[in-house]
Amino acid sequence: MKILLLFAALVILTCSLLAAQTGPPSPELRALITEGHSLLSAGKLPEAIAKFQAALAIEQRPMPMYGLAAAYSRSGRLDASLEWARKAIEAGFMPVGRILTDPDFAAVRADGRFQTIRALVEDRQHPCLKPPEHHQFDFWLGQWSVTARTNPNNPPARSSITLAQEGCAIREEYSTPAGYAGTSLNFYDSATRSWYQTWVDNTGGVLFLRGGLQEGKMVMQSDAAVKPLNRITWSSLPDHQVQQVWETSADGGKTWTVIFDGLYKPVTGSPMS
Repeated sequence: MKILLLFAALVILTCSLLAAQTGPPSPELRALITEGHSLLSAGKLPEAIAKFQAALAIEQRPMPMYGLAAAYSRSGRLDASLEWARKAIEAGFMPVGRILTDPDFAAVRADGRFQTIRALVEDRQHPCLKPPEHHQFDFWLGQWSVTARTNPNNPPARSSITLAQEGCAIREEYSTPAGYAGTSLNFYDSATRSWYQTWVDNTGGVLFLRGGLQEGKMVMQSDAAVKPLNRITWSSLPDHQVQQVWETSADGGKTWTVIFDGLYKPVTGSPMS
């Protein structure tokens, strides 16, 4: 009974993953993959391999690639298992970390060459850690005391800038002694090669900015359809300080007015201080 329940769960997972990754499969493709996993679970490896190969002849999808890699691993054909495991990961197999614990891959995991597969898995699990574009705004990370350069005697605000979502985003938490507070989420989109900021404060004010690194400064601006235009520039300064200049334009960007010029200084005792 337990085996039947486990197999039923595997079939449901397989079908849902197929639909989520590349759209619903054809009935023929779905049947071949389901039969392949059934044969794999029963230890009928040559038959399972044939089913997965037939599925791949219809369409190159991650799930039959993964199934084929698993069947090859259990058959002791490690070269083929490594090849198809790589193809499955590169094709977008999810959940990618499954290969690190799946018993079907025990043999290939014992092979030293599996380290290349492990590295691919880690890159897919943490896609924002290595690409340098995702680190262009790292100079803003830290715990900060923020003063207005035009009013340096005013009580400073506090700003906490931290990484979020496995390094794929930067979260800002800003607050002043007077009770004003706001939060922003900042992230790099590799598809558009742009940085974005979404800001909301406790007065209901919102900002949606887009931009990128310009001559070492992070510059983001609101859409041209928004009136007035908003533009914010962050600059890394000596002594681990950061300047933030917020400007607005009522004439479509011909002239700009500074509405905030803030100096970020590391809070004493923080890693940046």
